Amino acid sequence: MTSRRYSEEFPAGYGDFNLVSSDGVVFSISRTFLSYVSPIFRDMLELGHNEIELQVVEGSKILDQFLRFFDPLKNLLHIEWETVDALLEAARKYQVERIFTYWEQQVLTSDEDGTK
Repeated sequence: MTSRRYSEEFPAGYGDFNLVSSDGVVFSISRTFLSYVSPIFRDMLELGHNEIELQVVEGSKILDQFLRFFDPLKNLLHIEWETVDALLEAARKYQVERIFTYWEQQVLTSDEDGTK
């Protein structure tokens, strides 16, 4: 069993719900943010309204990048080529359209700048 620790950006008590990454990092985030941005999380939270924690298959690096799209108080991180596939897969799985929109803008901007 992987030992658990809390995320520095999403520490214990930061939100009212915990997502636990595959490598044992706990991310505390608002149920409201999760429900607003993702219809999948909205449905999961409505069905399991008494649950306070959910284990996910994403690792902590991806989950940190992913959750920054939910929380308006957090700065987005630069998406690295090494993590883009996993981040976009999480966005697809949880139906987080704003990640796709952000990625498309980044690709278009890099094409215009010639930094592809």
